[in-house]
Amino acid sequence: ELSLDLLAYLARAMAEQRLMLVLTARTEVLTEQHPLRSWMRAVNQSVGFESLTLEPLSLEDTGTLVRTIFPGIRVAANTIARLHHETRGNPFFLAETLRHLNQTQHIVYQSDGWLFPPLTDVSLPPSVVEVVESTFSRLSPSALELLSQAAVIGMDFTFDLLLTVTERPEREVLTAVEEGLAQAVIT
Repeated sequence: ELSLDLLAYLARAMAEQRLMLVLTARTEVLTEQHPLRSWMRAVNQSVGFESLTLEPLSLEDTGTLVRTIFPGIRVAANTIARLHHETRGNPFFLAETLRHLNQTQHIVYQSDGWLFPPLTDVSLPPSVVEVVESTFSRLSPSALELLSQAAVIGMDFTFDLLLTVTERPEREVLTAVEEGLAQAVIT
């Protein structure tokens, strides 16, 4: 909270100056009780701010990011599509996955430029695993168990199918789904 206090002080002290503070936060962790929410309200009352919500990268944006990080890379369109699918367009997940693929010598630089052979397997880098584990740790045990059962169904499922598979009361399933949505574990 000291860092937030320092930022609030800077925002107030520099109100007459041209100053841009760029802060990032994952909205799924920003509950109403989160210190950043209070900070945002206080700063907005004193000097104001603009909040931008970033959407996931499109398939085209994914290709652009890959080609920006690795200029001149030779990569198949289906490899870009696979990366986009695996990372769900999350720029952090994509960048970390690319870093991991480079570190594990799947993306290599040769004398004539970057080479990215077709992907047969995409393993999550430790940095992404940490984020995912942190997200799941915020779920209640009941929601975690129920959403683990949902994961067996696959990426897409209906509420009715989840009710049938879990054999749980509707209210319990609804509560778990709401928790999963709030934490962006499911969309």
